[in-house]
Amino acid sequence: MKAGGMAPTLTQVAKRAGVSLSTASRAYRDLDRLGPETLRKILAAAQELGYEAPAARLVEAPARESLMVGVVVPTSPTRCSARS
Repeated sequence: MKAGGMAPTLTQVAKRAGVSLSTASRAYRDLDRLGPETLRKILAAAQELGYEAPAARLVEAPARESLMVGVVVPTSPTRCSARS
């Protein structure tokens, strides 16, 4: 973060590098989809601005997965009982 101001955003990095926001985002999560020159421009712009990516963006965490399971139990609108 720069002294006396707010931390630079990825949007500002993208603008400085001359790329779209989604392309700048790929520099921190999907390197295989960027050319070396594009990656260099993004990282240079980030360094110039003092941008620090949140740690969550640097590592693809499986946080979007859930261990929750839904269960559907059918019920009958009328109760049936066995009588002998």
